[in-house]
Amino acid sequence: MAARERDERRTRWLLGGAGMGAFAVLMTLEVVIEADGVNFAKLLLEIIEFALTLVAIGGIVLLFQRFQRNQDERLELMRDL
Repeated sequence: MAARERDERRTRWLLGGAGMGAFAVLMTLEVVIEADGVNFAKLLLEIIEFALTLVAIGGIVLLFQRFQRNQDERLELMRDL
């Protein structure tokens, strides 16, 4: 396994861990701060909203990584010519 692949894998795990940590902290804050109490439906909607936000961010990150890989490949091809 190349060093670059290990770094990418490590980065993905770190980002995933950071996302899960942020999710746990935000949901805890939501329960603590909510003055009128939190019912299950409201908490479920908050969880779904946050999960969709994380999925959207993850998709954008993957898209930019793909753009970068394409650019790197293009530069290598230009150097080879």
